[in-house]
Amino acid sequence: MGCKAGLAETCSHVASVLFYIEAWTRIHGKLACTQVKCTWLLPTYVNEVPYARARDINFKSAKKLKEEMDLKIDACVDDNQSETPAPARNIKASNMSVRPLDEEEMNAQLKKLNDLNVKPVILSLFKPYSERFISRSQNIVTMPDLYDPSNLNLSYPDLLKQCFEVKLDLTDSELDAIEADTRKQSKSNLFFRHRAGRIGASVCWAVAHSNPMQPSQSLIKSLCYPRLFKVTSKAITHGKKYEKSAVESYVFLMSQTHKDFQVKYCGMLVDKEHPWLHATPDFMASCSCCGDGCGEVKCPYGIENGDFETYISKKTSCLEKVN
Repeated sequence: MGCKAGLAETCSHVASVLFYIEAWTRIHGKLACTQVKCTWLLPTYVNEVPYARARDINFKSAKKLKEEMDLKIDACVDDNQSETPAPARNIKASNMSVRPLDEEEMNAQLKKLNDLNVKPVILSLFKPYSERFISRSQNIVTMPDLYDPSNLNLSYPDLLKQCFEVKLDLTDSELDAIEADTRKQSKSNLFFRHRAGRIGASVCWAVAHSNPMQPSQSLIKSLCYPRLFKVTSKAITHGKKYEKSAVESYVFLMSQTHKDFQVKYCGMLVDKEHPWLHATPDFMASCSCCGDGCGEVKCPYGIENGDFETYISKKTSCLEKVN
């Protein structure tokens, strides 16, 4: 059928079709940047960057990776600084045949090794000496041991009811074993094992202010997986570096005004009535005049050139001037 408006030369159908074709070409003829795979200029030393899921990509910068490597090296140095390696000796091969030890001779040699001041690792292969290498708290029930996959199918009210029925009873000897095996704190593997699922002083505020119906996922992950979600910063590194020196200075000053003053490092202290709570002070102090106490070392990164007067005036200061 012909267009009646076209007879009067006022039809806009053709023009409309042309405008539509032009608009479609502009929109669909060229893909937007969000419609194609991400592209970027590769460095000269990189030939190819394979595609990967976001969860499989390490987004840490080279500087951050260097800091983590330095922390691991420092931890190894601290553990071995008291041990002096024996000088290497050139041992020439010999054609002499060595008679294997009988059971009595082997037991005598193992007993001599056991009497040494060090703990030879070879003893871990022989009973009863291998028991020395098993930590007392290794078999103590931890919070992750309470996990039950069947609870994933429960509704929220039923899950809360199930939580109230769960009980974790720890004896005094088990609490003492946990404290003794975690005295190295972050340098000890058992420290993270017993810390998982427990609430400490550093996260009490965040836990108390989190909505139980929709808790913070990052908070839950940091509580349940403390080894994977360790916090590292320049301030924390600074504090670890000078913690030992701070304790030594503290002992020197307090010994001058307190009788029989002494300090000993301690591990994780788990509350017996509320086993999901724990505290990790840096040391325990005691003296004849004041009794027992605990201490927490603070080496503020913000103090420059030992200027305590300026630091005290800051709102973030952990110190208070009383005189």
